[in-house]
Amino acid sequence: PQATSPKSNRAFWNAKFRANVRRDQEHEKLWREAGWTVIVIWECGLRALKDREKTFAQISRWLDSKNAGQR
Repeated sequence: PQATSPKSNRAFWNAKFRANVRRDQEHEKLWREAGWTVIVIWECGLRALKDREKTFAQISRWLDSKNAGQR
């Protein structure tokens, strides 16, 4: 929701953003196929202290739920 696109050279930036999304999707797919769990953390979720606390709490709850089955 906080992202913006440059107003100049829009074709270049739109193509770049699309290529970044495709690259990230492919990398995530390869990591998952290799057995890794991928957690994406957006920079905006770390900027303010309250956002960091919320992000880390969400990750902690998720990890606890995954580890509960291994205890």
